[in-house]
Order: sequence, then C-alpha cells, then structure tokens
Amino acid sequence: EIGNCSSLYLLSLSHNNLSGAIPSSMSMLQRLEILRLECNELSGEMPKELVRLQNLLAVNVSYNRLIGRLPPGGIFPSLDASALQGNLGICSPLLKGPCKLDVQKPLVLDPNAYPNQMHGKNRGNDIQRRLEHHKFLSISAIVAMAAAAVIIVGVVVITLLNASARRRLAFIDNALESIWSSSSRSGAPSIGRLVLFDSRSSGNLFANPEA
Repeated sequence: EIGNCSSLYLLSLSHNNLSGAIPSSMSMLQRLEILRLECNELSGEMPKELVRLQNLLAVNVSYNRLIGRLPPGGIFPSLDASALQGNLGICSPLLKGPCKLDVQKPLVLDPNAYPNQMHGKNRGNDIQRRLEHHKFLSISAIVAMAAAAVIIVGVVVITLLNASARRRLAFIDNALESIWSSSSRSGAPSIGRLVLFDSRSSGNLFANPEA
C-alpha cells in the first residue's frame, strides 16, 4: 500500500493510465513535497485527508476525470488553473468549466420488483391489525365481566339487607305479641292500650272504689 512509503518526498505517476479514486492513504506520506498525477483516468473527488500533507509544495492533477471540491486546506486552495484543468468538474474559482459534486442518488425501490417482500410486509400489517382487534375485544370482555360482577354483588347485598330487615320486623312483632299475651294472662291492662269499660258497671265503680 502506498501509505506505507512514508519516506517518499516526490511521487510522480503521470501518464500511467491510472483509473479509480485517489487513495486517501496518500495522507500518510508526511514527507511528500511533490505530487504529480496528471494525464490519467482518475475519477471521483480528491480525498479531504490530503490536507494533512503539511510539507506538500506542488500538486498537479490535470487531465483526469476528477470532480467536486478541493481539500479545504494546505496547498490546495492556492493551486493554479494549469494544475486542475482538463477534469470533468473540479470546483475552483480559477476554472471556467462546470462544478460537479459527487452527490449520491437516492435509492428508489420498485415495489413490483419484490412482490414476495411486499406481500410479507402486507401480511405483517394484517397480523398486527388482528392482534390489535383481539386486544380490543379482550378489554371489552374484561369490562363487561367486571360490570356483571358489580351488578351481581349489588343484588346479593340488597337481598341480604331485605332479609335482615324482615327478620327485625318479625322479631319486633313477636316481642309485641309476647307482651300482649303476658298482659292478658295477668288481667292488668297493658300500658299504652285503650281499655273500654261497660257503662253499666261505671256507677258501681265510682260508688265502690274497691270494686
């Protein structure tokens, strides 16, 4: 790899019909002073890592297929037009040609090209909708069961209260009946009851208080 040649101070690869991108590993050539890559088929943008070459004094990349912006630093902003001309679209105020940036095109998928995947996605959405529907039904069933339980408990409580009230009323009636029976056997008028006397015996009652 060219980055391992750390002792290089001059690298001239012009007129070699080289193609592809300029390797970013060139930034490891810290002693490099002269870089000549003109008259090849190099493409893409110049690596921004080349700004690390602080000892670089001269660069020539003319007559390639390079595009895009120059590395933002080092010697590159001060390169003249002769070192950059003949490329497809290097962005420099010294060049009159068009400036082309290496912008990646958005990836557009054709849904018809992957019918199985789209079918699987639709199937997954259908399963998700079914799960949500079952979840809704489960919640509705739980609410209905809770409401039924509350109603049943209410009916049981009301029934028990009515039974307790009836037992109390029966107890009171039995107590009153017992008191009335006891009073009748003793011959004394019951307290709180209305006693009627015969008019024929009323005179004797006043005449003889002991009667």
